[in-house]
Amino acid sequence: MTLRNSPYLPLYVQDFLTDEKLVDCSASANGVYIRLMCILHKSEPYGKILLKQKYKQNESMCLNFASMLLRQMPYMMSEIHDGLEELLDNKIIEIDGDYLLQKRMVKDGELSEKRAVAGKKGGKKSLGFCSSKSQSKTRSKNISKSEANSEDENENDIDIDNDNNIKKFSFLKELLSIGVERKIAEEWIKVRKNKKLTQTETAFRKTKAEIDKSGRNANDCITLCVERSWGGFKAEWIEREIQAHPQTTTATKSNNNDDWQL
Repeated sequence: MTLRNSPYLPLYVQDFLTDEKLVDCSASANGVYIRLMCILHKSEPYGKILLKQKYKQNESMCLNFASMLLRQMPYMMSEIHDGLEELLDNKIIEIDGDYLLQKRMVKDGELSEKRAVAGKKGGKKSLGFCSSKSQSKTRSKNISKSEANSEDENENDIDIDNDNNIKKFSFLKELLSIGVERKIAEEWIKVRKNKKLTQTETAFRKTKAEIDKSGRNANDCITLCVERSWGGFKAEWIEREIQAHPQTTTATKSNNNDDWQL
């Protein structure tokens, strides 16, 4: 049975809960995403939605897809459009030509189709002695177990420590290395753990890239994250905070260096 015909939606729970891009999205965008995955699950091809000709009314493909999805989601047009924009901006979903798609679901769908075809071919060759059938079933079970174990490993490979690693990554040490005070760094790690976020090298690199992009002092940026209970950090959030709280959040430039301080 292919994924499309399955009554349930495969959800990589670990990835869903720890995906920083998704965590950064609003609750509304997360709601749109859950509904969208259900629609993508029943779509053909799997994981893709084709924009119908009658909905090609605007230059914005995002707006066109929002119009088409309006009948399938219990949300207002503006909520669907804004949710899709957030998901697209964070590269959680993509628009490729006339298709709206989720890459992982597309990949899973293609793999499911291949397995279904292989299963049909194997069924046609099942004529023979009982012993042959028994051996075939045993091999099939072993293959299935192997595939299942492989999928489990892929899903959980985010945070499993590899014993073969010569040097283990330390999120705290890296924060300290870019000038974040120990107390601030430890408090931010607590914030991240409360949000079920992982302290990986990838997460640190993304954070450092955004701090560099903002042109501001790393310690001040992470301090703001602690004060606002942000699990992640984006350069654009600084400007948004300055606009929202001009009295409490100010940007001044030091005379001694080029660092911007909050």
